[in-house]
Amino acid sequence: MPPVEIVNRAYATDGDVHHYESIALQLRAGDLPYRDFAFEYPPLALVPIGIAALAIDDFQDAFRLVMLVISAVGIALVALILARTGAGRTRLFAACVGIALAPLALPTAFFERIDPWPAVLLLGAVAAFTYNRPVLTAGMLAAGTLAKIFPAATLPAVVLAGRRERSAIARDFVFFAAIVVLVLLPFVIVGRAGAEQAVSTLARRPLHVESLGGSALLWLHQLGLYDARVYGSFGGSQDLAGTLAAAVAIVQGAAVVVAVVLAWLLFARGPRSTEHALTATAASVLALVAFGKVLSPQFLVWVVFVVALVERRLFARGFVLVAAALVLTRAYFPYRYDDLVALEGHVVWIPLLRNLVLVALTAYLVTSLRSTESRATVSEGRAEERAAPPRVAPERHSAGRRSLVRFPRRERR
Repeated sequence: MPPVEIVNRAYATDGDVHHYESIALQLRAGDLPYRDFAFEYPPLALVPIGIAALAIDDFQDAFRLVMLVISAVGIALVALILARTGAGRTRLFAACVGIALAPLALPTAFFERIDPWPAVLLLGAVAAFTYNRPVLTAGMLAAGTLAKIFPAATLPAVVLAGRRERSAIARDFVFFAAIVVLVLLPFVIVGRAGAEQAVSTLARRPLHVESLGGSALLWLHQLGLYDARVYGSFGGSQDLAGTLAAAVAIVQGAAVVVAVVLAWLLFARGPRSTEHALTATAASVLALVAFGKVLSPQFLVWVVFVVALVERRLFARGFVLVAAALVLTRAYFPYRYDDLVALEGHVVWIPLLRNLVLVALTAYLVTSLRSTESRATVSEGRAEERAAPPRVAPERHSAGRRSLVRFPRRERR
């Protein structure tokens, strides 16, 4: 089904596609981002917009087709990664079909937002990782970060895999940072004020109504325990005003750091296998989504792609939780989003339920890193015991003759 048929055009004229079209017109006129017009994303986010801008007749349909192609590439990369890690046909089929059906739940997120683009760049980095190409992996992660920042959270998971030498790990980190700096530098030089404004906007974003903390405050509002005030902030984002909302945003920022770093540490202490690294990658992305102070529906695009890569023992439950999050998001977005912003009806409860599902999925993936570590430690201990020489008893003297008594080794249960 083509994206122009899936998407309701009544929402397209008021959504991000309309904003992207205005950017495309400025690019055609020779204007530069950050210098001549405000642009809230990193510079490589302009790539799909620039490609769609080549279509003179209908930018919006061209953009949707571009995102359809990018999403298809993402599915192909998921299939490649799973095949490289030895996934069976059933799991490979379920992952690819699940991603292909996800746009039916969130068509605007896949076809009217740029989010599939950085997600596919992240998948490209993971694919390079499965081929043991660390430099290409770091480069692709840098490209993804320059399209949207979230792929940077997965850098430790793929760079630390395999227990390589510290010099090799440091080289990959330096290569990643060098690419980011070299690409950003010209834009900063040409449009310093605009670049600073983009960074300031990102840092000062208030608490979004759909975030975990925002949805909890809306729930308290429904119970009469809190007076929620919703207003439009940066880029038309619907956020919560007030001291409590600002405090919750700070707490969520700290929670993101704790959750992501915890995933890194548990991975670093574990076996660092390829499958383990893919799970750590998904856990890092989920931590950003579940605990971030901004949670737009299009962020679920990242979740759909990365959860398809988790270890086989985690895939079924992860698949079910992602499906539940998509269904709950569809229950209020986009058709009942105005009711949510107006704090009307039972729709206010739905984002909180969705966010609790995402928190549960995040906890499931992060704790699986710990359990894998424990199993690896136990397995290593048992292997050492099996390889240990038999215990030797003290020498005994009997009738003037020395004898050496060996005791059979007991099996530990």
